[in-house]
Amino acid sequence: MSKSKIEHKRFEFAVEEIKASDDGKRATFTGAASAYGNKDLGGDIVAYGAFAKAVKAGKPVMVLADHTATVKNNIGFGFNLSEDAKALRTTTEINLEKEAGRDAYAMLKHAKEVGYKIGLSIGFSIDDYEWNDKTNTRTIKEATLWEYSVVIFPMNPKATVTSVKSLLESGKGDDVANLKRTIETHLRDDCGFSKSEAEGFVSAGWGVLGDQGKGEEDIISAIAGLAERISTT
Repeated sequence: MSKSKIEHKRFEFAVEEIKASDDGKRATFTGAASAYGNKDLGGDIVAYGAFAKAVKAGKPVMVLADHTATVKNNIGFGFNLSEDAKALRTTTEINLEKEAGRDAYAMLKHAKEVGYKIGLSIGFSIDDYEWNDKTNTRTIKEATLWEYSVVIFPMNPKATVTSVKSLLESGKGDDVANLKRTIETHLRDDCGFSKSEAEGFVSAGWGVLGDQGKGEEDIISAIAGLAERISTT
């Protein structure tokens, strides 16, 4: 395994087709992750061709539930990876003989029915990148793909800002402590954060709300950016 740390990035993923096998043991879905060319909240741009090694190798890629690398949470494998200028395309086979696989299949099928774009979170290590001091941008030029997970929310600016903003405006929680717990629960249950990641997000990010010199959108964007950084550590 590469000495580089494994990072995670979430991309908007459109499910194009999903179907179960006749024997009910497997389900297959295809789709595209909008991975390339956009600067994310962590200040990164993934360059087209960054995952060319995985595409060329043509080997199965592990698919996990919430990046949890255990036998229980290996829900399937990805095949037939390809890429174009904007997206990394995958065909994924889910194991329906596992509870986690059945849960993922049910969510994917429902998302396809209602036209909701879920997130595809990719676990990778960086082999080559370029840093721009003027824009504080890291362009990832080459990476090793280790696994990927299906997640509820894509971690892009629009989706993250909207989900955080809806919580802040929801009125849930009679005081700050209750609202903090509400956000922690949301991050764990809906965004795939671990308990420690959710608590770290709230602890580190809440102080931003005390900065009266920033408008609401700036505050929410700053929190969303912190969420992206937490998710890739």
